[in-house]
Amino acid sequence: MRPLLLLALVIGPLGCTKPPAPPAAAAPAVDVVVAPVVAAASDPVLEGRLKARALFDAGDLDAALAELDRTVTVAMAVDGADVAGLRCDRGAVLARRAAGTADLRARERDLRLAVADCATEPALRANLADTLIRRARDADSDALKAALLRESIKIAETIVGLVDLGQLLEKIDDLEAALVAYERAIAVSIEQQREDPRLVAMRDRVKKALSVEGSFKSAKHSHFVARFEGYTEAQLAWSALDTLEQAWFSVGKALDLYPSTPTTVVIYTGAQYREATGGPDWSTGLFDGKIRIREGQLAADKGSLNDTLVHEYVHAALHTLPSPVPTWFHEGLAQHFEQRRPPPSRVLERTGLAPRSTLNGAFIGLPADAVPAAYATSHALVERMYERRGEWGVIQVIAELKRGNSFDAAVMASFAVDVDALYAEVVAAR
Repeated sequence: MRPLLLLALVIGPLGCTKPPAPPAAAAPAVDVVVAPVVAAASDPVLEGRLKARALFDAGDLDAALAELDRTVTVAMAVDGADVAGLRCDRGAVLARRAAGTADLRARERDLRLAVADCATEPALRANLADTLIRRARDADSDALKAALLRESIKIAETIVGLVDLGQLLEKIDDLEAALVAYERAIAVSIEQQREDPRLVAMRDRVKKALSVEGSFKSAKHSHFVARFEGYTEAQLAWSALDTLEQAWFSVGKALDLYPSTPTTVVIYTGAQYREATGGPDWSTGLFDGKIRIREGQLAADKGSLNDTLVHEYVHAALHTLPSPVPTWFHEGLAQHFEQRRPPPSRVLERTGLAPRSTLNGAFIGLPADAVPAAYATSHALVERMYERRGEWGVIQVIAELKRGNSFDAAVMASFAVDVDALYAEVVAAR
């Protein structure tokens, strides 16, 4: 006998959030297809199934589960009864109940029971794997994230799970394991005829980093990890960690933003920075999930290292917000916290204002001669925000972003004007 309830569960397509971002897992959709059943009054197993079906149609899933439990007990005493089919019916009801809750732990619990009832149903396993990925994204600790992602991959190997694991392993500096995860994600994409150049870019980035950072040492502070080459750079690394710890407190107080997960800073010498990151010649540091510092000792000798570290840390802190932030706010706020940065008005005398249209996208893609104006204009916009409402105005923007509101909505709520109006005020001030 066919199961009374058959699931058709679909996992969403590969997506992308922040560059280079993990493909996003879409919410599973659940369709229940009911097999035709011929009534037989003398069949207590069939009667139980029909009653469970009626309860299911009425939306009383708990009662449908109880009826199926009773029917399984009856069927176990009947020779030839389709106990396995009944258990898959039960798995279908559990899956429907799981789909109806936003509580990931409750969803996971129901899907684990569903898989235990009907282990041969791949859609149930895919949905459990998807739920574990979602739980990993919400988890507070990297260890828990890794455990959930590895279990997800073991249950159902997906591109989403493998990419999430690869990015987590990159973050905690296990580059060799990250490379394995990305290579497996590429293999799965080829098997599914869904080859994606983003996966190849992720793998190649890790290969490049491994070729430079494979022999790097590590030092840890409360909220940061430093990666550097050899013991000759150890003193510089500890100095950088001290600076970053101070920034964690000072920037945190100024923005009411205290990232809980450790941030890695990688300090390069010579040509290592360009080899590992491919960063442009004008870049002295960048944040791509890790703070990366070019020619750390040279920057320290020039007295610019502390400002570079603080600048990149502001990017790292903003990166933890649930809502995306435009490039101009990233760069303007990062410059605001630098000690040696000249006032933007002085820089704008030399560079002129950047067009408003160039300020939201990545500055790394701008022509080199347009970059100084983009930075100075971004700085001027942020300073205008501080002139309008002081520290509390910017703190309110951050608070709105923490709630998941869009950046434009956050600015409007905090300043009662939009970004275009702020830009017009900067133009008028010149």
